[in-house]
Amino acid sequence: MHGGGDTARFAIGTITGTMYGMFRAILTTALLLSIPAALRAETIERQPITVLPAPVVETDAPGHYRQERIQLVAELSMMTPTIVETKSQTERSAGGIPVGFAAVRIPFFRRNEWQTAAIFKVGLGTNRGVFNVTEGSNRYPESLRLFLVPMVASFEVTRPIDAIPFVKPALSVGIGGQYTAQENLNGERRDLWTPLVNVRPSLLFLQNTSPDDWFGGFSFGVTRWWGVGPTRVSSWSVDTALFFNL
Repeated sequence: MHGGGDTARFAIGTITGTMYGMFRAILTTALLLSIPAALRAETIERQPITVLPAPVVETDAPGHYRQERIQLVAELSMMTPTIVETKSQTERSAGGIPVGFAAVRIPFFRRNEWQTAAIFKVGLGTNRGVFNVTEGSNRYPESLRLFLVPMVASFEVTRPIDAIPFVKPALSVGIGGQYTAQENLNGERRDLWTPLVNVRPSLLFLQNTSPDDWFGGFSFGVTRWWGVGPTRVSSWSVDTALFFNL
């Protein structure tokens, strides 16, 4: 009997010792593994976090290109010239005279949505008709043939409308001159050269909507022309133009 009890006590002690040894080994291993992890966590917490800036994405939205392209311009204007001779107190006025212009438009500066451009253009118009002549207090009709050759250099400022980006209001101011030739039925001819200044508000549509397009849009505007000097040729004109990208 005593032999069997001793055997049982020996077995229980052996099992208990074995379990205690395993528990110590597991606890020691866990402690050893936790120390490097804590050190790594502390290192990560001490490292500065670098936030990279978001990449700048260029937008190709209509009317929002970084720089517009140089354009050739074909323009048709309907002018109503008035020729005033200050010495003789004579004024000749005509109805609509079509004038065709060839121009080049060169964008050269942009800030935010504001775009500036230089425009150089030359035109040619002719018409034969009856002009209203006012000479002093007298007023009478006169049949004339009129040639107009205006040449203008303009500075233009444009900005797209935020809600309608394919529409750009524009304002241009120009200086130049105009050659005017008058010829009556008797063959008498008078040649005039008049310095000019002009102001033109307009609307530009679909201008540079795609960088690969050859068509650069179109415009509608109204121009007021003022002549200076002893013989002044002043007029209003209604203008429409087509733009072609180079």
